[in-house]
Amino acid sequence: MDQHLREKNGGLLVILVIIFPNAWIIYALIDLIGWHREVFPHYFILINDFYLVLSKFEDNWAWAPQHTLPAVLGACFVLEAFVSKKVNRLELLLMLLSTMYWSPLASIGLFPFVLILFLKDFPTLFQQEKLPELLGMTSLVMAFLPLMIYFISTEGVNSGNTGFIWQTGTSLWIVYYAIYVLANVGIWYCFIRTELFEWSPLIYGSMCFIIILGIYRIGLYNDLNVRGVIPAYTIMSTGICIWVMKGWKKRRVGAYILSCYLLLGGLQSVRSFVVQGMSSNTPQTTIEKPFIGHYNSMLSFQENAYGDSTAIKEYCLKKGGFLINTF
Repeated sequence: MDQHLREKNGGLLVILVIIFPNAWIIYALIDLIGWHREVFPHYFILINDFYLVLSKFEDNWAWAPQHTLPAVLGACFVLEAFVSKKVNRLELLLMLLSTMYWSPLASIGLFPFVLILFLKDFPTLFQQEKLPELLGMTSLVMAFLPLMIYFISTEGVNSGNTGFIWQTGTSLWIVYYAIYVLANVGIWYCFIRTELFEWSPLIYGSMCFIIILGIYRIGLYNDLNVRGVIPAYTIMSTGICIWVMKGWKKRRVGAYILSCYLLLGGLQSVRSFVVQGMSSNTPQTTIEKPFIGHYNSMLSFQENAYGDSTAIKEYCLKKGGFLINTF
């Protein structure tokens, strides 16, 4: 991706990013104490059926690689453009639009970073010599319009489980949201706020986006909160892990503390992988065994897997919507 990956410690950087535990240790302590257990079940904050997910970063690799892989590749694309200061707007737009095939929510997560890169030298886009580039990008957007229309026409976007966190019907939402912000972002800011780091604007932008994205819910389990922040987590964790490695070499106390934190979170992740991921149970994935038991379609299997019949609506078009009425 850049010079850090070409150095001898590039492998360590990749490992640190993959096992990046987010704020799992803080949240694990809250869960261990048992405070408001009905509000803090395992890995999310539940406020009157509104989910604020606090899953570990590496869980996304196991749960949803079809979302995670394009999101991470897109984040690396953004990092490369940011560090090298060489922006190919046509390639950036193609990357952003292509991500929608696998994960429209990851495209939402990538959008603000692509927008920032677009806005740098934005006036040059309308210069005469840039006209072919502008026409090419316009054609790209037109080509992906059917996919965009499909996404905004699904039940996942238009069903009753969407809305803002302050619509949950409780005045305590601000308290739980503050805990979410502290656990996901606050702990990292405490370490890096006094340090000059070459990626500071990008890291702080990622932190702000993670905070903002949590206030709006899309999907039964707030898939926007789960999938849309993957690019921001990737950028933020990459920057913080590089900061840790540099701080370790300079013998900074903060870097030692943060290294211990990452190590503890990583060991917990390894334990979970060994206990749960290496079990010898019969494979139950739709890849190895598409139709399990009495299920005769993907939708019937998903309905059972999610445990809620409303979950499969996320994969269906809204009745009476623009796409069905028009096509």
